Amino acid sequence: MTKIDAEANALSLANGQSVNYDYLVITTGPKLAFEEVPGLGPQSGHTQSVCTLTHAEESLQNFKALLESALRSRHIKWITNAKVSRVEDGMMYVDEHNDAGEVVRQHELPFNRDVEVAR
Repeated sequence: MTKIDAEANALSLANGQSVNYDYLVITTGPKLAFEEVPGLGPQSGHTQSVCTLTHAEESLQNFKALLESALRSRHIKWITNAKVSRVEDGMMYVDEHNDAGEVVRQHELPFNRDVEVAR
């Protein structure tokens, strides 16, 4: 793509062609930074990712097992407004925050599989 003509809802391509659109969504994707949290990440850490096609394909079987396990046990707990501070094999450390961003509780969570959706 060489040009966006928003008024005409058209894209100019490098080969000279033009593509019209109704809606244009430009997404840059995530900047992966697993190294910022010790133990985070699918290659050198202990968590899953769906941020790339390869990560998603590798995670598919784990997600199926996770879903089956969750449906069998029906005992799922949620923590919101939290940040993962560290991950070890089988153990995740999570800081729960209040609305001011202060840590109000620290959790040590044993786990088999994890998906980080957003950071």
